[in-house]
Amino acid sequence: MRKNKILLLIFLFTSYHFFAQDSIALSYENYISWVQKNHPIIKISDWEKNIAQNNILKAKALLDPNISAKIGEKKIDNTLYYSQKNIELNLPTWYGIDFNIGTNDLTGNKLNNEETKGVLNHVGISIPLARDLVYNKRRTAIQQSKNFSKMTFYEQEMLKNEILLEANFSFWEWVKNYEILELNKKVLDLNKKRYQLVKKSFELGERPAIDTVEAFTQLQSFEAKTIEYQNKFNISTIELSQFLWKENGENYNLPLFTKPSEQLNTQFTQDYFIITEKLLQNIDTQYALNYYFEKSKSLELERKLKWQNFLPKINFNYNLYNKEFKNQDILPLFDNNYQYGIKLELPIFMREARADYQNIKLKILQNNENIKFKNQELKTKIQTYNAEMSNFLSLTQNNESLIENYKRLLKAEEIKFSNGESSLFLINSRENKLLETQEKFLELKAKTIKTYFKLNWLENNTLKQ
Repeated sequence: MRKNKILLLIFLFTSYHFFAQDSIALSYENYISWVQKNHPIIKISDWEKNIAQNNILKAKALLDPNISAKIGEKKIDNTLYYSQKNIELNLPTWYGIDFNIGTNDLTGNKLNNEETKGVLNHVGISIPLARDLVYNKRRTAIQQSKNFSKMTFYEQEMLKNEILLEANFSFWEWVKNYEILELNKKVLDLNKKRYQLVKKSFELGERPAIDTVEAFTQLQSFEAKTIEYQNKFNISTIELSQFLWKENGENYNLPLFTKPSEQLNTQFTQDYFIITEKLLQNIDTQYALNYYFEKSKSLELERKLKWQNFLPKINFNYNLYNKEFKNQDILPLFDNNYQYGIKLELPIFMREARADYQNIKLKILQNNENIKFKNQELKTKIQTYNAEMSNFLSLTQNNESLIENYKRLLKAEEIKFSNGESSLFLINSRENKLLETQEKFLELKAKTIKTYFKLNWLENNTLKQ
C-alpha cells in the first residue's frame, strides 16, 4: 500500500514536469490513421479475410484434375509373378460426373484371371443417377466457401470498425479531459491573482482577515481540482496509447506532455439526421444483416444437399478399353472391349437423413429469427442515437446561453465587490457555478461527438452501393 502511494506521488510529480516541457500535438486524423495502419486487431482482421479467400481456393481444389501413377513388380525364385506400370488421369466435374483416362501395362506369369495382360488403355465415366447428380458435396463446398468468405468479410469489418469506434471514444475523452484541465488551470491562475489582491488589500487595511481565508480556501479548492484533472488527463493519455502501435508490432506509449490539436467542436455533427435517414432507408445493407443473409444462402445449400440423402445412391460406371493402341470402332459401346457396373445403396429407415434434414430446417428458422431480431435491433439503435443527438444539441445550445448568463452574473458580482456592495463568498459561489456549468458543457459536447460517431459507425458498417 505504501509502495502504491509513493508511485502515485512520483506519477503526479512527473506529470507536472512533463507538461513543463514543450508539448507534442496529436491530431484526430493522424491518430485514426495510425490506428488503422498498425493496430494488431485490424491486422488480424485483414488476415482472417485472406484466410477466407484462400478457403475458396481450397474448395475449388475439389474440381482439380488428378493424375496418379504407380509401378510395381513381384519376383520369387526367378519367377516373375507380375510387373505393372499404370498411369491415370481423373477429371471431376461440377455435376458429380467423373471422367477418367489411363493406360495399364501388365506382364507376368502369375496373373489373376480377371486381369488383362499387356498394354490396356481405357476411357471411363462415373455418373450418379440419383443422389449427388444435381447437388453434391463438392459443388456445395465451393458455393459455401464463397458464402463463408463474405460472412467473414462482414464479421471482420464490423470488428475493425468496433476498434476504430473505441479509439474514437478514447480520443474525444482525452480531448475533453485536456480542455477541462486547461479550464481549471485558467481558473486556478485567476484565483492566485485574486488571493494576492485580497491579501494586499488586507495588509492595507481595506479588507477583513476573513476575506483572505475565503480567497485562500477557494484557491486550495482549485489546486486540488487541478491535480485531480491532471491525473485524469494523464490516465486518458495512457488509455489512448493502447490503440497506438509501431510497425514492428510494439505498443507505443504517448508522452504525458502530448496534447490534442483538436477541440470539442460539435459543428460537424449537424448532419446527423441525414445519416439517420440514410441508415433507415438502407437498413438491409448493414453488414450485420448481410452476415445473416449470406448464412441463409449457405444453409439453403446445405438443405438441398441434405435432401439428396433421401434419394437412392445409384452409381453407373463405364470403361471403354483399347488393347495396345489398336484401331477399333468405338460404337456400339456395349459390344466389345468394355466394362460397366451399377451400384445401388438405400438405407431402409433413413433415420440419419431425416434427422439431418430436420436439423437444417431448424437452423434456417433460427437464422430467420436472428435476421428479424438484428433488423429491429439496428433500427432501435439508429432511432436511439438520433434522439440522443437531437437532445444533446439542444442541451448544448441551452448550456452556451447559460454560460454567458453566469459570466454576466460573475462580472456584476465582481463590480459590486469592488464597490463594497458584495462579498468574496458570493463571488466564489458565482465562480463555482460558472465553472461547474462549463465543465458540464464540455462533458455534453464530448457525449454529442461520441454519439455522432456511433451513427457514423453504423454507416461504415453498410455495403457501399
